[in-house]
Amino acid sequence: MRLARILIVPLIAVALVAATAVPAAAQTWVSLRYWPVNHFTALSGGASLRTWDAAMISIGLRRDLPNSWGVSFNGDFGSQTNYGAGTTWAAGTSGNDSLWNVNLHRNFPTATGAFSVFLGYESAGWGTVFPGVVAQQTGRYSGIRAGADLRHMSGPWSIMAWGAFGIGGTTTWNWPGVSPTAEGTPGTFSEFGATVGFTTAGGWTIDAGYRQATFTGGATATFVAQNHRWQGWLLGVSRSLP
Repeated sequence: MRLARILIVPLIAVALVAATAVPAAAQTWVSLRYWPVNHFTALSGGASLRTWDAAMISIGLRRDLPNSWGVSFNGDFGSQTNYGAGTTWAAGTSGNDSLWNVNLHRNFPTATGAFSVFLGYESAGWGTVFPGVVAQQTGRYSGIRAGADLRHMSGPWSIMAWGAFGIGGTTTWNWPGVSPTAEGTPGTFSEFGATVGFTTAGGWTIDAGYRQATFTGGATATFVAQNHRWQGWLLGVSRSLP
């Protein structure tokens, strides 16, 4: 985690200055997507059960930098509904999920689009309120991430695909009323997704696809090992700006 804190500061700094540091000819990509997910949880290596649903709104920003570099930010935010009967979360009354990441890309143009590898910082987690407990019970993974993405274009059609995994991350469990303090454990993270898009004459791209994100955390003195997974189809619009 110490290395993650060291890296996140320059990554965020690069993202914040990107708009003023890049020549006007560079491009910015802006996307807004609707990602209605099913959330699945496996406890202590057991079966993965649907524990709730969440209507996630996904925001993406990406900016070119000189010399084939780029920066990006992605955020997903939504409220929990429809808690799974017969699961540990069946008594949940409300909650929210959030995932976000900031990345530094090395871009490689191709004949039909572009390919990049990236290094960044990831935070992914949930919080649920249960009867008789005012504060949310939470689980959150945070740490460095690495990955790659690809964009392939053929006329107005395009395909985008990406994948990422965590490096040396930590998961923190915090359940008021169960444990008086947060407990941390080494964690893992992975994500993959793909979309197919169509760009209109006005420059807007309408896309649809599928995405899955997963994090795990080991057992602690109070909590059992847990695996949390968001998955679902997505639909959105995006636009490339000069």
